[in-house]
Parts: sequence; structure tokens; C-alpha cells
Amino acid sequence: MQKVITGSGQNTGKHPIADVLVVGAGAAGLAAARRLHEAGRRVIVLEAAGRIGGRVHTDTSGEFANFPVEQGAEFIHGLTAPTRDLAAQAGLTLLPVERFDKLRWGHPAQTLDQLPTEVAAMIRRLFAEQDSLRSADLTHDLSLADYLRRRGVAESWLDMADVLLAQTCCARMDSMSCADLARELQVDHSGGLEHGGEARIREGYGALLDWLARDLDIRLNCPVTTIRRTAGGVEVEANGATFTVRACVIALPVAVLQTDAIRFDPPLSAAKREAIAAFRVEPATKTLYRFSQRLWDADLTYMAHEGVFARWWTPGYGRPDADAVIACYLTADRAAEAARMGTQAAWLHGLSELSALLGVPASKLRKAHVKAHFVAWADEPLARGGYAHLPPGSADARPALAAGRALFFAGKRPPTTPTRRRSTARSRAAGGRRRKSGRRSITLAEPYTSATAAQYYRACRCTNPFASLYCVVPAPTVCLDPLPHPCSRQKPHSTNFCQ
Repeated sequence: MQKVITGSGQNTGKHPIADVLVVGAGAAGLAAARRLHEAGRRVIVLEAAGRIGGRVHTDTSGEFANFPVEQGAEFIHGLTAPTRDLAAQAGLTLLPVERFDKLRWGHPAQTLDQLPTEVAAMIRRLFAEQDSLRSADLTHDLSLADYLRRRGVAESWLDMADVLLAQTCCARMDSMSCADLARELQVDHSGGLEHGGEARIREGYGALLDWLARDLDIRLNCPVTTIRRTAGGVEVEANGATFTVRACVIALPVAVLQTDAIRFDPPLSAAKREAIAAFRVEPATKTLYRFSQRLWDADLTYMAHEGVFARWWTPGYGRPDADAVIACYLTADRAAEAARMGTQAAWLHGLSELSALLGVPASKLRKAHVKAHFVAWADEPLARGGYAHLPPGSADARPALAAGRALFFAGKRPPTTPTRRRSTARSRAAGGRRRKSGRRSITLAEPYTSATAAQYYRACRCTNPFASLYCVVPAPTVCLDPLPHPCSRQKPHSTNFCQ
């Protein structure tokens, strides 16, 4: 159930009205609330917007196209991504798509088999070089750009690398921490993208989040202003109401946390503040063009070049009767450059670059053009950009942000790779071990394999980690002690949820 908070939700006493309060009803917050709810916890979710989903936003109105159009997250990445299991449980249908097997590059965009040997070889090499970070000796952290230089990639190829590697991570080549990226590669178990490793949800990602949100107590239009830690737990102020809970999970975009929109009392530790400040968030803009007819072949799934509008795909792929829609996803410097152009100029510029990629005259594209839609996530005050990454030297920010007892942070997207990407809204239960203290605990997210993370996990006895969604850090354990069990005969246990 979803409901707008009213004054009746106020708790004037000191007794908890819920076990856990989750701030943010995006994919991370909903997955957290779902697992806590299924573990028998009393959970309240507070969402500042008038809808759930965060950067998952599916347009099912039919006004733009005759199929669900994703204005944000779109793909399930990986053959073994837990999102596939969730979609099956929800009764949703997956549409396989092969983007990286069918990547096209250049003007006009050609498959790797059609490209000059040197160009095709470099594309394959760039993917392999980034994957080599799994076992790289990174005594000192460095940027992805410097890593490629050290590996002998010539400067002339770095623009291509920026498009294929950094733009995918909503980052610039010179601002991506290789230590952070290596850690992501080491713990990602979502499977490769080859041979149909990616998929879309036919009904739209929004349908999956609606399913995750079922029966949850979600209060929309309810921005949190203050989070106060007390001896007995946490007090959260929102819309004039005060919620007293045992623990609080903060699942907000890191760019929102960096604005100090929420007051913490007492203030967060210096380590927490430094960790939040360490993250970098670049603009991300999704552009959608609809045409009166399809001006590309039916097998087109993904094409790219070194322009401003660099990476394109076909949202209607796998839908035989879909309207002719093509999408471009711009991030970092490219998104900023498009924003400076203004909407009309950017629209024309996008059509011009699309003309070169498709080998179709611009005049023909303009004649067939029906409408366009630009979704600039940097302009959305509750997102303030795309997903976050860490610059060189800051990889420890993720575990530093995780540590805590009653107050936990979740939802900051880790770096992704072109061969093994994270999936959105994925969550899977895993068995756990009873803590020696006998406390019931909810374990959040997945452990990273850095020394810091490993030590933290050993301390928490989190024995069954699993792939996580957009998880910021190693999994903290939310200890709710003492708590009555939902059933007096139920033994204490540990339940995992994935952001």
C-alpha cells in the first residue's frame, strides 16, 4: 500500500512506532524495505517525491510510444542477475537483447566484423584491459585513463575508451578510481553480457518496483528534514511528524546527501562526512526520439561513436509492433555539453549525429521525426545527476560510509564494467548464521573484497553475501536487539537483502 503521510502518523511518545524506517523509495530503499518486511519487521518508507522508483521511471501512458518507455534505468545486466529471479516471481516477461555482441561503431556504425581490423581489435582490447583490473597489482590507486596509458594504450584511442568504458559508468576517464572499479569486478556475480546476457522487462521496470512495494507502508510526498540518533534508536522528522524507530536506512542519491538537505543530530562523524564528500556525481541525460517509421534495420541494438550523442540503442527491440523509438544516453561531459546547447539545438545536434551513425540523410530523419523527449537527471532535485563514482585515492569511502549501528547508508551505485554490469532493483534472499550474541540482524548489501571490507564482514559474521544492487559499501548488519520474534517458536536468524 502507498499513502501520503498525515499528522496522524506523528509519534509523540518515546516508544518505537516501527522497527526500521527507510528514507527513499528508489530501487535500493524498496529492496531494503521488502527484505525487512519479509523478515517480520515493522517498516515505514518515507519518499519525498510523489511516486516511487527514483531513477527508475517508466512511462506507461502511451503518449510517447505504444510500449513502456524507460526514462531512467532500462536493462537487466547479466545472465545470472538476481533481477531475473525477481521478475519471474513477479510474473513479468523478459525480452532478451544482445547489445555488446552486436555493438556497432563509427560513421556509419558498423559491427566489429565490418570495421577495419585495427579499430575492431582496439574495441576488444579496451574491454579486456578494463577486465584485467580484476587481478591488477594496484599498489597505488590511479585513474582509468592513467591505467590504460600504463598498459600501453595510445592517447589517440582514449576518446573511444571514454565512450565505451567511462561513459557507461557516468564518469570521466580521469576521475574513475581503478581500485574501486577493481573491487567491483572482483565481487560482481551477475554473469556476462554475451549471448543475450542483457534483457528488458516487457511490462517496464516500474512494474517490478510496484511488485517490490506491495503491502509496504510507503508515505509519498514526505521529505525528511532531520535524523536524530538517540540512546534508544533514531528519531526522524518529516512533514511535521516525528517517527521513533530502532534503526534507519538512508537510501538516497549521494548527490542529495551532499546538499545537506537532511540535518543529522548529532552531526555525522568526520569520517562519514568525508566519505559522502568523496563521491563524484556527473550529469546524465536520456534522449528519446520517435519516428513515423523505422529508419534502421531490425537487428540494431547498440551503436556508438566519439560524438556528443555518443551511445544509442533501440528500446523497441524485441517488440514486433513497437513504435520506432531510438534512445541516446549522455553522461558526464557529454551531458553537460548538450545541456549548454539548449533543448532545440541539442535536439538538432542529436539528429545530426544519428544521421551520421545510421547513414541516413538528416533531412529524411527530420521529416520522419514525430517527437522527442529529454530526461535530464541532473535537473531533478531528488536525483541531481546520474549514479555516483569515486575518484582515485577515495576507494575506501564505500566501507567508511557503511559502518554504523542504528543508522545505515545504502544505494550509491558502484562502478560498472562493460562486461559485467550491475542490474537495477535486484534482490535475493540468502541464508545466514545466528550471531553468537543471539541478536536478530538484517544484513544489508554485499561485501566487497578489499581488506577493509573483508575485516568488516568477518566482524559481522555475514557468511552468505550475494550480488547487490547499487550497493554503496560492504553490508552493514542492522542489529535490532532486543526484539520479539514474529513467532515465539522462530529461531533467531540472519536475513540478507540486496539494495
